[in-house]
Amino acid sequence: MVALATGTSTGTILRSFRNNGLIINTTEYSSEECRFGMHYHENPHLCFLLQGTDIESRKNATYSRKAGEVFFYHAGEEHASTSRSAITKNTIIEFEQSFFVQYGIKEEYLERVVKSHPDVKFLILKMQKELLFNDSSTAAALESLVLHFATFANDSPAKPTPHWVRNLEAILREQWNEPLSLEELSLAIGIHPVTISKHFRRYFFCTLGEYLRKLKVEKSIALIKNSELPLTEIAYECGFSDQSHFTKVFKETLGFLPKEFRHS
Repeated sequence: MVALATGTSTGTILRSFRNNGLIINTTEYSSEECRFGMHYHENPHLCFLLQGTDIESRKNATYSRKAGEVFFYHAGEEHASTSRSAITKNTIIEFEQSFFVQYGIKEEYLERVVKSHPDVKFLILKMQKELLFNDSSTAAALESLVLHFATFANDSPAKPTPHWVRNLEAILREQWNEPLSLEELSLAIGIHPVTISKHFRRYFFCTLGEYLRKLKVEKSIALIKNSELPLTEIAYECGFSDQSHFTKVFKETLGFLPKEFRHS
């Protein structure tokens, strides 16, 4: 079993940042490098699949991953990946112990945030954009984004999520490209519209309209990175009225223009 030391990777590191217990690497893997075998990292980390698709194996599960998905790994957690693409790119955010001490959060908080907070992947992509800039403002910008991430961890509800919230999320994710009214959602999950409106931000960290737009942006990420479809076609495929609307929402959400993201 191979243990990867702090800041190292099984692939080729294209860009890297390290400060205050945080290491952010943009890493590229050939299909051969993705057959490295089972290994683990000394520190907990997040992995955002930026480009490509692969098969992930952990101790008790094997599953497919695609661009736009983010995963959490505990320190010492064994895993391996097999690429289904010629090239796969990841953004990996690794946390040293000093990070947890400095920002007063725990490793398990990070895992909870990855599973529950819809803005995590967008925040990671904003970090990716700052790595691309790599100028005198990059360190301060990344530190600010990390503090935002720490806020997610501290604000994320610790109590078990109510059953109706999980049902609501499942409906929104399954029917993300359909016009859904609050009344229809209320009938579907058996919860009064006032209750949904009152508690939606607590569990989804934004308004219903914002969440639906974020789902559309999320769907567009894999299409932008893994297809040759024109952006106009992607806009319609992801439920936007036109490319202008798509560009506006995408830029507001990620800080990238869609064409910038395609070539990042």
